[in-house]
Amino acid sequence: MSEPRLIIGLLLHRHHTHMSCCSREQRLPILSRHSDIEHGSLRCAYCVNCYSKDVSKKFEGMKVDLRGIILLESEGKQNLVSFTETGINEIDFAAYLEEVNKGVTRINLADFANQLDAQADQLSKGTLQTSLKGHANTIRQIHIQQVIPLEQSMSTLNQSIRLLERTSSDLPLRVRDVLEAVDAAQFLISHNATFVINRETEKYKQTIIGYFKQYMDWIRTSLALEVATCKPFSNIVDTAEILGCSFLLDSMNTFWFGLGCSTLFLLPSIILSVKLAKFYRRMDTEDVYDDIPTYDTMTRFPRASAPPRHADW
Repeated sequence: MSEPRLIIGLLLHRHHTHMSCCSREQRLPILSRHSDIEHGSLRCAYCVNCYSKDVSKKFEGMKVDLRGIILLESEGKQNLVSFTETGINEIDFAAYLEEVNKGVTRINLADFANQLDAQADQLSKGTLQTSLKGHANTIRQIHIQQVIPLEQSMSTLNQSIRLLERTSSDLPLRVRDVLEAVDAAQFLISHNATFVINRETEKYKQTIIGYFKQYMDWIRTSLALEVATCKPFSNIVDTAEILGCSFLLDSMNTFWFGLGCSTLFLLPSIILSVKLAKFYRRMDTEDVYDDIPTYDTMTRFPRASAPPRHADW
């Protein structure tokens, strides 16, 4: 039996199936409950276990062991402890800052070179004037090439000393906090990292499997509501019912009902006719009824106002 004929047969013999199709429900559950048609391929498409097993095998082969990772060795820890014991917090930073802020030179070399040029201009032209101007230019070059870069370095040194002064005050506490954080992280990696990674891996695996399930649900919904709906077959059954019952059988019922009513009233009329037959008299052929009245012209005269009733008048 072909599938459309089977579906139409189910719709004709099962009222709830027909109502389900009219409400645009899926066709596949109806067929799976009321027919022997094999839907192996569709059932395999709905099977998510095969994908789940495949994904699980892929993740089971992934082994992560972080116990061999060492964040900070004992030698590095000892170096940090030794650094805190060097007496850095006992440095007199105020004295260093005072020396740094004194400046590179006692006088401004650029101003001193300008003064030499002014003194040389007051002298008469000669060897002394030329020598003073040469020394003034040399001082300017020293100021540009050596003093200015050295002043920039001293400014950077000043900022570094101030930063070191701020950090060295609580340096032992900071080193202790760092060592405690390193020990906690090392304990987490050595003991709990494998468990955490396995847990997150399981969550990721379930997420991937959830994508498969969501995709299969979408396929099932599409097949049920868009591709494999039995609404067209329900429309065929409804159309056949309208044509067969409303137009054909209802018309025949009206004909037979009218014929039955006529027969029902015909029997009393026959009986009544038989009963009244004795009062019936056959007319003779010479019996003629003249509807035109006769007038006696000898005794009755027509009135002047009345039109003549006889054609001969």
